[in-house]
Amino acid sequence: MRIGLIAAVAAGALVIAAPAEAAKGTYAGSVTNTTGKIALDVKIQQGSVTKITHLRGKGIPSNCEVSGQIPSVNFDLASNIAVNQQTAKFKGNYTQPTYGNVSTIKGTFFGNTVEGKVDVNFHYQAEGQYPEENCDTGKLTFKAKFGAPDGTQTQSRPNWR
Repeated sequence: MRIGLIAAVAAGALVIAAPAEAAKGTYAGSVTNTTGKIALDVKIQQGSVTKITHLRGKGIPSNCEVSGQIPSVNFDLASNIAVNQQTAKFKGNYTQPTYGNVSTIKGTFFGNTVEGKVDVNFHYQAEGQYPEENCDTGKLTFKAKFGAPDGTQTQSRPNWR
């Protein structure tokens, strides 16, 4: 009897603590028909995603003005994209300071998954073998799942390519 009561009290405490733990989370997944990975950090209130607070991508193919098709770009952007609570849809953009290039994302949350399109358009300074140029991924579809392994996390310094 005592063991059952302790288990019930412990389970009740976990249920009460769960909403506080669920205030933030990450949807992680892949960019369709590429080896690219994507992750969206979100804010959750009362069981619904209310805001996207951070976007990351890794290994996403891109077309550049001078270099042509390159195998991958990486991105790491703070964001403040609201999610419509009635439709679970979102749409946002990021304008690169100084150069004005605009990257866009839009999609819909379906419970534990999110699907959408992302287009990363960015101006890069010369780096290594790459010249200074604009690169654009074009509109690419993605799908991610809440709590899935985040393939965008890396030990190396963050950069765009």
